[in-house]
Amino acid sequence: MVKVSEVRIGNFLLFDFPNRGKVQYRSERINNDFDGFRATATINDVQIEKVYGIPLTDSWLTKFGFEKIDRHFQHNWIIRLNKTGEHYSIQFSEEKFWLSNSEYDAWCYVIRDVEYVHELQNLYYDLTGEELVIKALKDEAQ
Repeated sequence: MVKVSEVRIGNFLLFDFPNRGKVQYRSERINNDFDGFRATATINDVQIEKVYGIPLTDSWLTKFGFEKIDRHFQHNWIIRLNKTGEHYSIQFSEEKFWLSNSEYDAWCYVIRDVEYVHELQNLYYDLTGEELVIKALKDEAQ
């Protein structure tokens, strides 16, 4: 289960739909309500208890346009920001992804661990002010 406070419109999540099983889908509606007795939260009209994060994998990084390079003992996935020339690195080591940024082409500043796709989307937005979108969707929009 995700926390409703961690979700933004456009995040990719895993929804446990009745009769359809678990489906990956983008969040479109986030509702926090109070029914007079308790607070309830839904995402796309699905109770928050049935919404989960999608584990971040190499496949998702490729979809988002990260380029894979191998450095020493770990794999690095790099995405460059065209406007500033700055680039960020998702690094995989010891079964864990974490995000760094680059200064003078030396990787530094571990920013935070990233376990789920929506966490990467939110962190990318916080750092760049731009949405992290699937490259194929971005290409179709142009």
